[in-house]
Amino acid sequence: MPEKFKTFLWIILHNSLPTNHLRARRGFATSDVCPRCNTFSDSISHLFRECNKAKELWRHIPFSHLLRGDTDTPIQEWISLNMRSNRNIKLNTDGCWYESNGIGGFGGLLRNHLGDWIMG
Repeated sequence: MPEKFKTFLWIILHNSLPTNHLRARRGFATSDVCPRCNTFSDSISHLFRECNKAKELWRHIPFSHLLRGDTDTPIQEWISLNMRSNRNIKLNTDGCWYESNGIGGFGGLLRNHLGDWIMG
């Protein structure tokens, strides 16, 4: 597993990802509301599973039905459940955002455990 992915998982599992919930709790933001849905508190669990925008993204991922656990499963347990699986699918992503006009984009592709292209 790449070191940057291990670091990202460590940040998530130690509740250190700077979501609005964490930033507001530490005095770095005036609101903890999710900037994507403008409805609920922007926690790590909300960011990855509960936000309608996250749910929409998961619906477009063809293997998301294979994920274990649901939104009631604590985020740390949900990650552990899915990291221990033997599904071995790799997602490569990239994206950019232009601050001057607020336009951005992203893309990705899926590969199997042999590195063969699946989609994207």
